[in-house]
Amino acid sequence: MSKHEALLSHILDDDEPCVYEPDEEDLQMEIWEKRIEEAILASGQKKVRVIYSVEADVDKVAVEGKVVLVGFADDFWGGKKSKNYHSEVLINPTWLEVAVRANEMIRVTRDTHHSFLEGLDKPIMNMDVGVREDDVTLYEFMMGS
Repeated sequence: MSKHEALLSHILDDDEPCVYEPDEEDLQMEIWEKRIEEAILASGQKKVRVIYSVEADVDKVAVEGKVVLVGFADDFWGGKKSKNYHSEVLINPTWLEVAVRANEMIRVTRDTHHSFLEGLDKPIMNMDVGVREDDVTLYEFMMGS
């Protein structure tokens, strides 16, 4: 059973297993999840943690221009070893690239509870990422659980 099927399966009130019939959207998500897994492993990361839940093709550009993706340390969810994360400067990253970076971010922030990549947003806090802010736009991962 795929990760997506496991998330969608459930038990009926009478304890009879629900027969899961994936629709076209579910099958597409499985294809995207497989491509994300392959890209993460090809990047040298050893473990896939991120779950893609953006309703967009992984080959679609997520944000245009020069961007740095950020994730903030969180002692509660990531523990005392949690650290801020920022990507290198990316130009017109696709959702596939964003998913690979989100997986890196989970490792650095150590927040494995929020593993669902739901989108990107402008961060409410600032972070020094080693580049001039007028050269790039910062985007924060929107992660859910």
